[in-house]
Amino acid sequence: MDCRARTSGYCRGHTRALALVWRAALRRALSDATADAARSNSKSVSGVGLFGRLPATGWGAVMARCLTYWLKDPRYSATLLVLPAMAAAFWFISGDGTGPIWALPCFVALLMAYSISADVGYDNTAFTLHLLAPVKGNHDRLGRALAMFCIAVPFLVAMLALTMIRTGGWGYLPGMIGICAALLLAGTGVVSVMSARYTYPVPPPGASPMKTPQGYTLLNVLIQFVILGAVALMALPPVILVIVQVVSGEAMWGWLALAVGIAEGLGIFWLGIVLGGKWLDRRGPELLQEVAQYR
Repeated sequence: MDCRARTSGYCRGHTRALALVWRAALRRALSDATADAARSNSKSVSGVGLFGRLPATGWGAVMARCLTYWLKDPRYSATLLVLPAMAAAFWFISGDGTGPIWALPCFVALLMAYSISADVGYDNTAFTLHLLAPVKGNHDRLGRALAMFCIAVPFLVAMLALTMIRTGGWGYLPGMIGICAALLLAGTGVVSVMSARYTYPVPPPGASPMKTPQGYTLLNVLIQFVILGAVALMALPPVILVIVQVVSGEAMWGWLALAVGIAEGLGIFWLGIVLGGKWLDRRGPELLQEVAQYR
């Protein structure tokens, strides 16, 4: 009897000791977790990056996220690496400073306007955030476009300067700006509408930008050429005016091309943001189902 009592007391003593140790360890773990969470929250507040520098609106948040992609996602960086290579090729092909070099800024404007046609596809399942937030369709379209402009405009300025230095044709600069403005602005409007209705397979997040995604067919290629053709048509009015300037030698036509290109570009850009936004509002879930399948 005495033995059982001693054993029972011994067990109870050890149980109390273990309970005290467990309680102390739990208290320590909880305090560490609270401290870590506080440090994590302080870091997240102080390190929000572009989200803290752009307007606290739907389009501002989309713009900040897309700009981060442009700067850090290799799928976007691959597009930017093409531009210097394109400039070098046009520079050497032009020879005496005529011919192909004039097309360099136009190709850059066309390529950058078309680049956001893959934006929703690049989002993949992250596009869910836009639907759950919810982000208005026109804010989504505007934020993506403005992020691309932040990258495209410096490149365009550099390419225009390179062209003028190579050719010495500074008198044609206003007309060239008009053509590039039409391609970039109006082209972005066209792509903002078409990408809200049509997506094509792209490499998923984390994959090599050179990877050929599953489901990519000849039809996808043909549709992309149709989109590129539609974007290129946007530059037709200022192009005609610049041709008239070349034939007549009158600088007035170049300035008219500048005005027409900017006016046309802004008008189609605004229309594309509005219509593309409405289309995105209607078929956002359907678009998510499409892009979530890209592997």
